Amino acid sequence: MHELKRRFDYLFRSTRGLTLVAIAVVSLITAIFGTLSGPMVERGG
Repeated sequence: MHELKRRFDYLFRSTRGLTLVAIAVVSLITAIFGTLSGPMVERGG
């Protein structure tokens, strides 16, 4: 349990951790919109 708390502290309280979280969020959003844009092209969107 202590290890998990230490990882969360690293991710959300350090500059490197926040950078990793930001990259992960942007990548996830890009992947979601990428899968949604495929069907829209077929409909002329």
